[in-house]
Amino acid sequence: MEIPYYKLTLFIVFLSASISIVQRYHDHWLERSESAESARLYLKSDVCANSELRVQLGKWQRCAESRYELRISASVRAFYDVLEDLSICGHKRCEALSTWVATYKYFIFAFLGGSLYCFYEFYKWNHQMQMVNRYMGGSLPGSLIVN
Repeated sequence: MEIPYYKLTLFIVFLSASISIVQRYHDHWLERSESAESARLYLKSDVCANSELRVQLGKWQRCAESRYELRISASVRAFYDVLEDLSICGHKRCEALSTWVATYKYFIFAFLGGSLYCFYEFYKWNHQMQMVNRYMGGSLPGSLIVN
C-alpha cells in the first residue's frame, strides 16, 4: 500500500509546524519564568517592603509591575506570546506595514500607475493583433495555425 505524496507532505508540514510551535512555547516559557522569578525577588526586596523607600523612589520603583507580572503564570504568558507570534498583526506588524505604506505612498502610487499603464498597453496591443488577425482571415504571419 502506497501513501499518496500529498498526504505525506501535509503530515511533514503539520509535524514541522507543531515542533516549531512547541519550541517557541518553550523559549517564551523560559523567558517568562525568569521574569517571574525576578519579579518575585524584587517584591521580597527592601524597596517593596519599605513603603517610605518606595515613596522616595517614586516612578523608579517597579513593585506594581512585579505584582502584575506574577498575576498570570509563566506558562499562560508563554501561550499568549506564541499566539502573538502566530497572529497576523502580532508584535505590531500591522502598525509597521501602515507606517511603511505611509512612508512610501508615492512610490506605491507610481508603481501601480506604471503597472496599470503596462496592462493598458498590452490590452491595446492584444486588441490590435486580434483586429489584424480578423482582417488576414485568421492567419497571422508566423502563426502555427493556418486555415
